[in-house]
Amino acid sequence: MRPVTRWDPEMVHRFLWQSQFRHVNSGRSYACRLRRFQRFVLSQGGDGSVTQELVQRWLHALILQFSLRDVYHHARCVDHFLDWMKGCGDLPDNPFSAWRQEYGRRIAPIVRALLSDDPAAALHRLRPPARYGSFLGPLMHQHVDRIPLCQ
Repeated sequence: MRPVTRWDPEMVHRFLWQSQFRHVNSGRSYACRLRRFQRFVLSQGGDGSVTQELVQRWLHALILQFSLRDVYHHARCVDHFLDWMKGCGDLPDNPFSAWRQEYGRRIAPIVRALLSDDPAAALHRLRPPARYGSFLGPLMHQHVDRIPLCQ
């Protein structure tokens, strides 16, 4: 994978073209949100890499300008874009993907947790319980092990 050395508008155009939105306004909305994210990444300096800290700073900057609902939409758009970039080999990792794997698939609770006063504690509360994590866990585990497999 090659590191992202510059964020050019052509990346957004390629993403939108490959996504094939049904409505022109949906594509425009995506483009606006993605360009805003690109400008933020470029304004932060550095090598253009997208880290969890950078995404948190971006979310905090967005909440000053937009409603929480709009911030969710921005985060979803950027998440899809970063997944696409990762698939193309333009980005080594998508921070949203890592958060989704650890704290659940939905973006809105993750964004709420990242914007809270104590993000680490809020994210920890999102973590799903361990399999058979209740006091009945060992009993349930033994029961499932005894069930014959369907053939």
